[in-house]
Amino acid sequence: MSESKLGIDVSYFLLCDIAITEAGSGKQSLIGVYSSLVTQQLPFYVNMAVGIGVRVTLPEEKKFTLHVFTPEDQQMFPGVALPCDWNALKQMLKSAPFALLQTCINLQMLQLSSAGVYRLELRADEQIIATYPLHVVKTVPQQVPAQPPGQMLN
Repeated sequence: MSESKLGIDVSYFLLCDIAITEAGSGKQSLIGVYSSLVTQQLPFYVNMAVGIGVRVTLPEEKKFTLHVFTPEDQQMFPGVALPCDWNALKQMLKSAPFALLQTCINLQMLQLSSAGVYRLELRADEQIIATYPLHVVKTVPQQVPAQPPGQMLN
C-alpha cells in the first residue's frame, strides 16, 4: 500500500483465530487468517482476533481505532482504541525512516446476527486507512437419508 498524507502505511489488517504479539520484539504471529465464516444458524457468536501492522513515518501522534459494521451498515459498537506507545515510535523514528506499530485486538463473543458482508475499518484520527470485508454465509443443514435397520452406511 502507498503511504498516506498522514505518514501511515498499513502493512496488514487481517482477521484471524489467534494473534500473538511477542513481548520485547513486537514480532507477531497470526494463526488462522480468514475472510468468511459459514454457519447453520443466525445469530451466532464468534471470537476473533484482528492483526494490525502499520508503518509510521511522521512523528505526529494519531489516534488509531477499529470499527465494525453490519451488512446493513450499522456500527456494531463504538470504535475500539488501539494501544500505541508514541514515545517509543518517536524514538524509533530518530534513527530509522519508519517505525512499525504491530498490535492486535481480540473481539470476544461478537454477535453476528445476519448473513452478508460485515466491514471492519481501521482509522487514524477518524480517517479510514484500511478496510476488511468479512463474509458471513448461512447454509441449510443437510439431511442424512434414513437407512433401514441393520444396514450399514457406506
